[in-house]
Parts: sequence; C-alpha cells; structure tokens
Amino acid sequence: MNILLLTIVIVESVVLLILAIRGEIQLQKQEAPKPQEKMPLPEQKPKQQPTHLTPYDRIQDFCKYKTMTVNDFEKINLIPVGTIEKWKTQRPDLKHLTKAALYMKVSPAWLETGNDIEDLTIREKFIIYILRHMDEEHYRKIVNSSVHEAFTIFEIDE
Repeated sequence: MNILLLTIVIVESVVLLILAIRGEIQLQKQEAPKPQEKMPLPEQKPKQQPTHLTPYDRIQDFCKYKTMTVNDFEKINLIPVGTIEKWKTQRPDLKHLTKAALYMKVSPAWLETGNDIEDLTIREKFIIYILRHMDEEHYRKIVNSSVHEAFTIFEIDE
C-alpha cells in the first residue's frame, strides 16, 4: 500500500513538472510567511539643555560624572577655591571659564550658556582642532596660560 501511494505521488509530481516545463501550468513557490514589521518608534527629539542652568551647574554635573568635588576641579585647574561657586549668581571671568572648559573638553560658550557658537571662524576651528589633538604637556601649558600666551603658543596674531 505504501509503495502504491509513493508511486502515485511520484507520478503526479512528474506530470506536474512536465506540464510546468511546457508552460501549461505555473508552479507556485510557497513563500514563508513574512515576519510582521515592527512599529517604527516615534522620533525622539534630542534633549535640550535647560537654559536656566548656570556654568556652576554644568561643572557640578561634570564633577558628579567624574566622581570629584567642585573643589577638586578647581585645584586641578588652578582656579582659586570658591571661584566656581560664585558662578551660580555671577558671570564667570574668561580666564577661569576657559580653563574649566578646556579641562571638560567643551567650548567656553557652551559652558557659559549651554549653547555652542554655530558660526566659528577658521581661526577658532583651527584652535579647536589643535586642542583636540595635542598631548598632555602642551594642553597643560595652554590651560595654565593667559589668553595672550595661548595665542603665542599657537603662533596666532590676536
């Protein structure tokens, strides 16, 4: 009985194959069911820095991330102790703000306002490029110098 059934299945398959070759019928391939597409996630807007944060708040967040205190941050960057604390209510001075920004590897504009300057000059882009690629010795030299000395190190006319 099994041989008879197997023979019938083989004959039917051969007949269907011959008809398909002649073009009289079309064999259809059975496709695996397509997996259901996942629902696209809603577009997430990048989180914007709240504008009410002060430079002190940004440095405090950085210090928490690096597990250090603000006083440690000031000592590392040779900023007088208590200076950054004043930035809660006062505008920071350029020298100390620049030192802090260099250490954090952010722009002084971002540290002060939470927004970067969008239209940088070629000179500013050049300085940023050099800072990102300089070794620790030169980096320390820049951090511990005045703005005029920094331009001298870069050999740029003010």
